[in-house]
Amino acid sequence: MRSEDRASPEGKRHLQDSWVETGRHAFRDPKSGETPPPLSTLEEEHARSVRPLQALAAEARQLERRVAELVNAAYRLTAEEVALMWRTAPLRMPGEPPGV
Repeated sequence: MRSEDRASPEGKRHLQDSWVETGRHAFRDPKSGETPPPLSTLEEEHARSVRPLQALAAEARQLERRVAELVNAAYRLTAEEVALMWRTAPLRMPGEPPGV
């Protein structure tokens, strides 16, 4: 495969599929002869399981930001005070600084 072909999305997918197939057979179970599932099966499971969780995590981060905004407003914190709070916050402070 030419290098310009490998750079295309189709070429990358072909190389990825080839690599995965080679790996599947390299990891054949010696007792049963079974190989790991094909990449398409893993992608389907990822779409079914992981993507919904990623969407929920993104929604939770958005809600946390909204709560932080409401708390800052309730305490009438200025932008400078909020910035100071984030600069001096403990390393494990929950949430993300505004604008991140």
